[in-house]
Amino acid sequence: MKNKLVNILILLVGCMIIPMNAFALEKQEVVFTTLNSNGTVKENIVNNHLKYTSKEDIEDETILKNILNISGKEKFIEENGKLTFKAEGKDITYQGTTDKQLPITAEIKYYLDGKEIKKKDILNKKGKVEIVINFKNNSYNEKYGMKTPFVVTLASIIKGDNNTNIEINNGKVVNTGTKNIVVGISTPGLYEDLKIDELKDMDTIKISYETIKFKDSDLYFVATPKMFTNADLKVFDKLDGLDSSMKKLQEGVNSLQEGANRLVDGTGNLSEQLNNAADGSKKITDGLNQINNNTLSISKMTVLVDSLYGKYQENNALLEKINNGTAKSQIEAGINDATTKMNELMEKKAAYDSLKALVDAGIELPEDKQMIYNQLSANIDVINGGISQYKTGIENAQKQLAALPTNKAALVGSNQTIETILENILGVESMNQVPAAIGTFKENTNKLTAGVSELTKGSTELTNGLGLLYDGSKKINAGTTELRDGIVRLNSDGISKLTSLTTKLDNYKEKVDAIVNMSKEYKGYASSNANETVFIYKVSK
Repeated sequence: MKNKLVNILILLVGCMIIPMNAFALEKQEVVFTTLNSNGTVKENIVNNHLKYTSKEDIEDETILKNILNISGKEKFIEENGKLTFKAEGKDITYQGTTDKQLPITAEIKYYLDGKEIKKKDILNKKGKVEIVINFKNNSYNEKYGMKTPFVVTLASIIKGDNNTNIEINNGKVVNTGTKNIVVGISTPGLYEDLKIDELKDMDTIKISYETIKFKDSDLYFVATPKMFTNADLKVFDKLDGLDSSMKKLQEGVNSLQEGANRLVDGTGNLSEQLNNAADGSKKITDGLNQINNNTLSISKMTVLVDSLYGKYQENNALLEKINNGTAKSQIEAGINDATTKMNELMEKKAAYDSLKALVDAGIELPEDKQMIYNQLSANIDVINGGISQYKTGIENAQKQLAALPTNKAALVGSNQTIETILENILGVESMNQVPAAIGTFKENTNKLTAGVSELTKGSTELTNGLGLLYDGSKKINAGTTELRDGIVRLNSDGISKLTSLTTKLDNYKEKVDAIVNMSKEYKGYASSNANETVFIYKVSK
């Protein structure tokens, strides 16, 4: 992959966590999507994890249907697209479904020996297999006139018994001896916005290999809209400095061209400083190479693996409550308590209706009955509202009770998906090895930081060298006509082009800033208040 593309990806690929105020609602959204073999959506489930340190009720907006509280027995009210949980300081995780279009969709095609074929027809066949996944970005941001940037990571395992010569574009294949771990990356829609030729194929991931007997392999995608923050783009501060220095250099060379009548020691000083500038440029290149070797395979997944492992532990805790009957007992107790309280309110309503019938008939009530009727009249709206709420709560609790087996299956399926993804990404054999593997990821992230530091150092040396070059150019006060002609050629063929390049880099900075802003402003798929959103896709066998 060309250096230009590497540099672009270094700036664009990564994840971020937005810090929250002490008592603000923090919402993590994970979208689990099962795809058919051709990429169409088969099932779409959204899990929302709400964190709120206050004891007050948690309110959250959502478009989800079939909502279930899968983290506990806390009751909730659903009204006009808003959920209200009586959490009392506890975290809430709820689940629901939606048929809303996903921001990233995929079209999957299979080829055998160059001819397109359905996946079911390729099973057990021999030949050269090619799997082509074309990703489409459906998230258009009208404010910026660009598509919201998404980074999609593909992961799959292809066993090595029957398969050889495994290749992937925009990714890497790691052979463990018995299997091949295939990881790819895509940035759908980025080429359309930036018009950089090297990004043309970044919407598509292609996996190809020779097989003796084709067997289906698990295929997963993970998509995230979160990019580097502006604070992580300090390299552009150096580019700004370079632009300023280049403009000064241009002015100096123009002055030199006008007054180039004599040349003494300035030429030697100029050559020396050009060498210094070249050394600084080389250090920038070395730093970029080091970042390239670490960023694409490590940095973008660090937050993801932490989040998935935390979700795995939460799911296990909930499964334990379902398996030991605690969840069922808690729901049944809640139903009984609500039924008792609802019956009490219905008795009061019946008494009110009886007394009201007498009053409406013109019958004068005894004093004690009149007092009771007055009290009931003053509170009848509250009584009716309470009966309605208890009915709704009982119905929802009964649905939750009936859905426990389904929830259990969903949790088991979710954990199986998480296990496979973590084992594939981290290269471990079991979940017991995940904590240590995550630690290794973080060590690699430290290497990335060191690479950025080296890049900054090199950029500084380049700027200083160009500054000395400008000082040296001021010493050139005279020259010959031949030297002046040479300076003219240097100005038109070299310095002007460099100045033009810094202007292009400055324009590119504006586009990157816009992309970063869109990434920061993305607030969720099934709502508009999520702090983190991760999309996990699994292709059905």
